[in-house]
Amino acid sequence: MSNKYSVLFIGNSMTYFHDMPRAIFEPMAKSAGFEVEVSSVTAGGRFLREYLELDDEPAREAKAALEPDQAGQYDFVVLQEGMPDLFTKTETFYQAVRTLNGMIRAMGAKPVLYARMGNQKGNPELTDDPACTYENVYRTIVEAHRTVSGELDIPVAWAVKAVYDLNERGVDLDLYFEDRSHPGYAGSYIAAMCVLTVLFGVDPTVVTFNGELTPAQAALCREAVKKVQRK
Repeated sequence: MSNKYSVLFIGNSMTYFHDMPRAIFEPMAKSAGFEVEVSSVTAGGRFLREYLELDDEPAREAKAALEPDQAGQYDFVVLQEGMPDLFTKTETFYQAVRTLNGMIRAMGAKPVLYARMGNQKGNPELTDDPACTYENVYRTIVEAHRTVSGELDIPVAWAVKAVYDLNERGVDLDLYFEDRSHPGYAGSYIAAMCVLTVLFGVDPTVVTFNGELTPAQAALCREAVKKVQRK
């Protein structure tokens, strides 16, 4: 069995922060014995439906990558949704994933959902809507991904769960960037580790790549990922 794979990431800043696909996921996969060629199509604030509806450069690039004539180009396509559509337009998320799922499978690749982390507790953005609380955002992200995953049989990289678990435990990690919305380095490391675990069935606790984290910090992240991905 070959250990060479091609992975396409489609998402927004929650994917491209810290150059997660290339600077974290790729060397992480290599440390686990997998040779991975990574590509990504990302745009700030982009929702998955917009890659299907718009005609700008990122949307054209994403659609071109998923054309049937690209069969064999990718082994996996990782899909990451934006926050507002998850919270206020859940059905548009479902429909976008259904369409993208069909395109991805038609070209012979396997889809994966990357369930991004929610905003940090105390983020002022969470107070704009009384229903938009820290807990509600977390539950909405989890339930939306669980629902469409069950419908379409798509595995989920549960970064949202791992970050929530560590955040609730009050660990000393840069889970969030200073804006309290985007991932800090540890948040991006967790996302990459969740994807790696889903794609290749790797036990995260045996991965040796620490990136910019100390060995102790990386171990905390890996243990949190193992906890949420084995459920």
